[in-house]
This record gives sequence, C-alpha cells and structure tokens, in this order.
Amino acid sequence: MLINTGQKRSVVGHAVSGGLISFMVSGALNYSKLRSGEITQQEALRQVAKNTLQGAAVTAAAIAATNVIGDNQSSPIKNSLEAFGFIVAGGLAAYGLNQFLDSEQNTLLLESKEEE
Repeated sequence: MLINTGQKRSVVGHAVSGGLISFMVSGALNYSKLRSGEITQQEALRQVAKNTLQGAAVTAAAIAATNVIGDNQSSPIKNSLEAFGFIVAGGLAAYGLNQFLDSEQNTLLLESKEEE
C-alpha cells in the first residue's frame, strides 16, 4: 500500500458525482457567457454536455486510481502502474470525448452546427 486511502469507493457512484459537479460548474459558467452574448444557446448546451461527460470520465478514473493506490493486497509498484493506467485512461477518455463531440462527422451535434 502506497497510501492509506481508506475504504474502496464506488467508481460508478463517483462518476455520477463528477458528472453532476461538472454539470453545475459548466452550467453556471456557460449561462454567464450566454447572458453576456459571448456564445449561443446551442454552443452553451454543447459545452455543458461535453464538460459533464468529461467530468464523469476523469472522476471515475481518479477514484479507480485511488482505490488501487490504497490496495494493500498488491505490491506498491504494481499499484503505481495500475493507478497510472487509470489516470492515462481518464485523460484519454476526456480527450476522446472532446475530439468526438467537436468533430464535423459527429451527427449528434451536426444539426445544431448547421443551424448557426
């Protein structure tokens, strides 16, 4: 065990929490930008959706990494490598979501991009 991180935490439960926190922060920020005329309503909604998904992904990865770091059943080197893998996976998930949701080939957001 590298660090005593306490009881293992629910990765899914924390993904939901991370998504909700991201939704609230991004919602407030983008609402402010919308009211000041910096962005359109469609841009604000896209940004909030993207940030919500990214927040859920990175929070889940961080909790998974924390669970592994506190595991006293494995060696510290194995725990460190697994934790690093979860951190990389979280970063890649956030990057992938960003690339997918901003892509011109993304048919989920294509309609709103054409309307602008």
